Amino acid sequence: SPSDIVGRLVLHVPSVGKLVSTRTGRDAGLALVGLSMVGVVGVPTVSDRRRRRERRRRESSGGSGAAWRAPVGAQTSWGVLGVPGQVTAALFIIVALLALLVGADAFTHAPTSRLTTSTPYQQRGVWSYTAPASGTVYPGQLATTGDPLYEAVAPVAHVAFSYSLSATVPAAVSGTGYLTAVVGASDGWSHTISVGGPSTLTSSGGVLRGVVNLLSVNQYLAGIVAQTRQSLGSALTYTLTLVPHLDLRGTVALAPVTLGTFAPPLVFDLYPNEAQLVVNAPTSSEYLVTHPSLSGSVAGFTTHATPLVILGHHTTVTPLRRLVLWILGVDLVLLLALGVAVRRARRGPEISQILSRYGDVVLSVKGSPSFDEGGVTDLASMEDLVRLAELQGRLVLFAPESHPPVFFVRDLAMSYRYVPFDNHAPVASPARDSAVDSSPSSHPVGAEGAS
Repeated sequence: SPSDIVGRLVLHVPSVGKLVSTRTGRDAGLALVGLSMVGVVGVPTVSDRRRRRERRRRESSGGSGAAWRAPVGAQTSWGVLGVPGQVTAALFIIVALLALLVGADAFTHAPTSRLTTSTPYQQRGVWSYTAPASGTVYPGQLATTGDPLYEAVAPVAHVAFSYSLSATVPAAVSGTGYLTAVVGASDGWSHTISVGGPSTLTSSGGVLRGVVNLLSVNQYLAGIVAQTRQSLGSALTYTLTLVPHLDLRGTVALAPVTLGTFAPPLVFDLYPNEAQLVVNAPTSSEYLVTHPSLSGSVAGFTTHATPLVILGHHTTVTPLRRLVLWILGVDLVLLLALGVAVRRARRGPEISQILSRYGDVVLSVKGSPSFDEGGVTDLASMEDLVRLAELQGRLVLFAPESHPPVFFVRDLAMSYRYVPFDNHAPVASPARDSAVDSSPSSHPVGAEGAS
């Protein structure tokens, strides 16, 4: 569930999964985190507010008799950074929100997916036999697999059953096994004869070996016939069946597996002087009879990285989580740095704050302007002066050499000015300062520059 997935990368957070399991919950979470990040850098601390109140009291009791005026940007924290700083802060916040949106997708998916798999395996056997022979019946005086065994010239057969376990993945087997021979009649009678001792199977398999003495088998059958008063020429038929007995423990892909019973028989028809390998043609062949096999499968699980598609780019959960955390970490550091810059700027001179915020509409002039001609209106805030300049389509003029420095706007009949509340030393003019002389005779120049 989402509750089990979210937080798995670092720490399990039980209730977060329910919050982000729906689109509404994710949107609300993103909004909450975004507001929190803005608050980190935009809300002044208690100590900042206390220092500001003390400064205001000092400014208001400075002896000038003028009422204290709120500095520019006191209501808008980010304004003191100017347009570039505000754009930068907005970009950082947008990047953080996008990272959170992508992270909501990454953290609501498990890093790995578990799939049920079925691994096939195959048990294989190979029957073989050889019998030393006399005379010229068999080439090389040796009867081999598939040859009929004549009791008169090849009475003793050496039988082998080779076992192996194979799969497309690593497979191994261990255990023991042995061979038996079952003598049976067509009426259902049978008798089991041990033909070999136990053998050990290791790694991928092993070999079970035994010896069949046809003379002993026929002598045993002769005794049965004498006791039952049945003759070998009667309607009864007899067979000799070799059977492997395996007690195995297997592993496939390092996982224990219960192997199916694998006991493929090798059947011979018994005649008075011969044992003939049974091949049920045409449905079978000597190869199929001597090379039996049994297929099976083992169920297991495999894990793989969960794939994600972000804007057409294919990735997986874990790298995406790391990227999101890295982006958020860097973004948070940069936003905190901007917050520090904001707080430092807000504690600086009001003139510096004004030039940072309104530098694009302020034109610095030389000298001390005269306000003797025409009317003069003192405005209560720099914001009012800027709004007035925008309404009239003029630039705001700044006289840093005046005592005190003053910002003003002139038209043909009236001058509007704003005197910063502090009396700090004049500061450097903005980069777009011009050397405009602001003597009384230069009023038309100021008006032309502002128009």
